[in-house]
Amino acid sequence: MRTLSWGYYFQWAFSTLTPAVLFPSSIQIKPDMQRYAEQKEAAGDAFYASAGTVVHGVHRDRKEAVERMAADIQEQQAKREKYSRRRAFDEGADVDYINERNMKFNQKLERFYGGYTKDIKDNLERGTAV
Repeated sequence: MRTLSWGYYFQWAFSTLTPAVLFPSSIQIKPDMQRYAEQKEAAGDAFYASAGTVVHGVHRDRKEAVERMAADIQEQQAKREKYSRRRAFDEGADVDYINERNMKFNQKLERFYGGYTKDIKDNLERGTAV
């Protein structure tokens, strides 16, 4: 029997779980590598900041990059809204609630405890409850 060590697990995880898998929305925005190299050269030692490096004011975001990010966020929100839908109302279901919040609470109770209370409910409906 082979036991897997944490090192083996982390090696597998880092080779399998790429940023594209973990953050699928980040695939849409492609980095400008030429601009990155220019910023890296211009910042010098402040690019990789250490404890004593002052980084305030070294970097300025371009207006196009901010607009591109804002457009991507709006696109993600529109995509999210498309998947949100109102659930169909079942006319034939028993009404055992007083408002929608109570209806959701009752549904949760039924989902978690319905199996345990089935006998009691059956007895109440038949009229043989003790």
